[in-house]
Amino acid sequence: MMQNSEKLNLKSQIEQLEQEHRLLDERIRLLQTGKYLPQEQQEELKRLKLEKLKKKQRLYRLKGLLAEKG
Repeated sequence: MMQNSEKLNLKSQIEQLEQEHRLLDERIRLLQTGKYLPQEQQEELKRLKLEKLKKKQRLYRLKGLLAEKG
């Protein structure tokens, strides 16, 4: 059984990652509004999408831990 402090820590990490994920999503949407993206923005878009995916994977792991040990 997970202790309350561990649960709170996981929940805090999850909230932070969800917020960062939303911010990345907003930035990606902004970049995608243009019909043509210069190479620099295409690279930024690619990097942001990868970072967003990594955060989403981490979120799933943390939520799984919370559910598993909750």
